[in-house]
Amino acid sequence: AAVPPAGVYDPEHDGTYLSASLGVHEHWDQTVDIFSSQRYVGHSEHGIEYVAVGAEGGHPGVVVTYPQEHHLYLFGEDKGAFPFTVILGSINVEAHVNAKSESSIQKIEFYRDNRLQYTDTEAPYLWTWNAFSFSKHALKVMAYLETGERMSHEISVLKLF
Repeated sequence: AAVPPAGVYDPEHDGTYLSASLGVHEHWDQTVDIFSSQRYVGHSEHGIEYVAVGAEGGHPGVVVTYPQEHHLYLFGEDKGAFPFTVILGSINVEAHVNAKSESSIQKIEFYRDNRLQYTDTEAPYLWTWNAFSFSKHALKVMAYLETGERMSHEISVLKLF
């Protein structure tokens, strides 16, 4: 956000160094309300646009929150980043739904290689995967909303033991 020192920052590696502000920092006069139109005048007037996004503007979605992609797990404990997802031993598979309200969720289904393993109807949505395995799997969660809408998320994992 600050002006870079002379002769230091050349992002294109073409010998042309930037000497002006990078423009990634917002600084404002606190005497003007944060939601005031005076602060958000749009690109044409060299300002920024304020776009409110909340539950009313968000789109429902489901995601596998545990295990995370590109992590190593040892008996359910996250050991950190790894080139791909590896699970050694049993693990609690967790899913999260971004919906307008928890009451709109009918159920979450947990699949391993397109075979239904477990159905959960109450948050927190989780399934304990403790079956022996020694191969790569597609792990998928499918959420069903009361509106009839369905959504899914799938990750690839290597499960051993």
